Amino acid sequence: LSLAGTYFSQATQKYTSEYEGFYRAEELFLKQEFSSAKFEFEAFLNSCKNNNDPFFVKARYYSGLSTLNLNHDDEAIRLFMQFNKDYPENIYKNDIYFKLGNYYFSKQNKKDTKKWFEKVIASDLNASEKDEYYFKHGYNFHLLNENTKAKTTFINAKENKTKFGYASK
Repeated sequence: LSLAGTYFSQATQKYTSEYEGFYRAEELFLKQEFSSAKFEFEAFLNSCKNNNDPFFVKARYYSGLSTLNLNHDDEAIRLFMQFNKDYPENIYKNDIYFKLGNYYFSKQNKKDTKKWFEKVIASDLNASEKDEYYFKHGYNFHLLNENTKAKTTFINAKENKTKFGYASK
């Protein structure tokens, strides 16, 4: 009974605290309702008074991701570049580069795929992201007729037993 009371008070506090807007926006983002999430993140950002609050920083990151998922690539890049400028040591930088590379890969934009993937630090990605990164980066090199780079990049994923590892072979 004590645990139920604790959980209920934490859940209630989540929706009645100054971060209520953030949590609402995050839920929308996780449901892939990116337009509504972006609107809620922007409202939260406008109401937050501390630009260094971890929730503020995360809301700016999620706002950029929402924008990218809405295919507003010019605006997303502007948001991400400003974010990286404002927070040069942020924990999302590598993830931003990876997501932008993936975005341009899905749009078959070889030049921009290469530009963003070359900024990624592969060792900072999790295992499944590494395989995806190496495959897509290698495949993009192949499409650019940079076959030596493609082969070298594919080698990093081909031994793994994932869909990207098998494709890299």
